[in-house]
Amino acid sequence: MVQLSELWAKTLNVRREPEKIVKALGHSFALVVVLEQEEESDTPEGFHRKIVGFGHAVSDGAFVATICDVAVDPAYQRRGIGRRIVKELVQNMKQRGGPTGFAVFPPPKARHFFWTIGFRYEKKYKFMTYQGRLIESPSQ
Repeated sequence: MVQLSELWAKTLNVRREPEKIVKALGHSFALVVVLEQEEESDTPEGFHRKIVGFGHAVSDGAFVATICDVAVDPAYQRRGIGRRIVKELVQNMKQRGGPTGFAVFPPPKARHFFWTIGFRYEKKYKFMTYQGRLIESPSQ
């Protein structure tokens, strides 16, 4: 999870604790990890696997899925890896009889990427985030 945390820090400009990443991934409906195998003489296997791409989706399993945290190491970008990650996520969910609607909430620098692979702005809905406090009703 340390590699994934480092990838997100480099690409999405977010820092996430490895323990919380484990918890979040446990709630994923689908995920894709792209690995590169690097030769390394000081490991028993003689190689080391490096995460160069990642994406996952959360879903209700029937209607809609949100594709999250798609990231490709800058040294590996512009090779179609991000496109393949999203394609694999969508195909995986469809093959399992999962959701038929797919949403993303990309940061500004990723919006063009998602546009080029077929995502469009939905005029019917506005994205909202919770900023307040829930008010508990008095005990009865």
